[in-house]
Amino acid sequence: MPIIHVRISYNSVTLKDWEGLPVEKETKIKDFFNDISISCLSSNFWGADFEVKFSSSKTLAGEKVSPNCIAWEAMCQYGIYANFYLVLQETVIHKFGNSPRNALEKLRLDLSNWIKNNGGGWKGRDAAQNIGKKFVTDLASALWYIDSRSVETLNQKYKIPVIFDEFFGRSQPESYKSARPKFNSDELIQQSKKILNYVELSWMLQNRFNWLKESLYKFGEILAKYSEYLDHQQIRSKEIKNSLTPIVDEIEAGSIEIFSANIWRNQTNINKYCSLTNELVKAEFWKPLNVNEFCPEERMKRHRFIEGLDSAFLFKVGVYKYHHGTAQNVIYIWQINPEANETEIVNKNYEVRTKLKAQLQIFHTRAMKKELIENLSYK
Repeated sequence: MPIIHVRISYNSVTLKDWEGLPVEKETKIKDFFNDISISCLSSNFWGADFEVKFSSSKTLAGEKVSPNCIAWEAMCQYGIYANFYLVLQETVIHKFGNSPRNALEKLRLDLSNWIKNNGGGWKGRDAAQNIGKKFVTDLASALWYIDSRSVETLNQKYKIPVIFDEFFGRSQPESYKSARPKFNSDELIQQSKKILNYVELSWMLQNRFNWLKESLYKFGEILAKYSEYLDHQQIRSKEIKNSLTPIVDEIEAGSIEIFSANIWRNQTNINKYCSLTNELVKAEFWKPLNVNEFCPEERMKRHRFIEGLDSAFLFKVGVYKYHHGTAQNVIYIWQINPEANETEIVNKNYEVRTKLKAQLQIFHTRAMKKELIENLSYK
């Protein structure tokens, strides 16, 4: 890997003296500098504008090169020594206008002034117009979403950082012509992702945002946690509803699904289903395994584990489910012979279901069914 000898200075003060640093052949100078600044300089200099001059000697003035050029090509043409001269820009806040037309625009304006009054901002007008404007808009969107649904409801479960208190009570949902909208778990997750994405950005890690970073992170985490809580409540509601339905026999409660091979699995899925995958590979084709033995204990994780079976394996599988009422699923899974034709697959799956069905009974109480699930094992 090529080596470039780097020196960084600001206002004739050396911030980093000469040091040889490796660089990938396709890396642009601006990306090379960003990596150096984060690892070697104070956060106040992260993302700073700069001029750079390459030369064949430490003592030569060198040739000025654009930050968008490939670092390795500049080194080959002008020399292995790169002198970076930092140019710090003033901290700027995007101006949303002093005459907001509605409460949401007023919220954006107040957030912008709030950031300014606390010493925050972005380096240069371009950053303020693009990054800063988007951040304020996304934060206003999240706060407005909570406010219009009921900040009191969310606060009963998870306490929102008090730093945001002054920005609630603005949406006035009682004035809506329709009923107040309710929280939605998917919408909460989207709002959470937008907020948490900002927490690790380089400008948020700088000193001028120290007053905001921790509270912003907690706010994003609360939105995610409340989303998970709503999902759990929805599952629980369905279980309670199902518990009012009489227990039925296997014909109505049992089913078989065929899941195709998934060659696009990500690493998270590979790790999640590693144990089950290994046992399926070791087992004979059409030999069912009890999925319950591989599921996490926690209810929500168990639910997600089962839901993800349809895209968890590199080979085709069959899944048998017997589920009704409030009791947990009886789920079996087996690997399908890839050389089997459609007729053989249908016949073999029918044989598997028949063997499993022989172990089931028609139950008239949920207690009897619960006992079955706890003791059932494939012979």
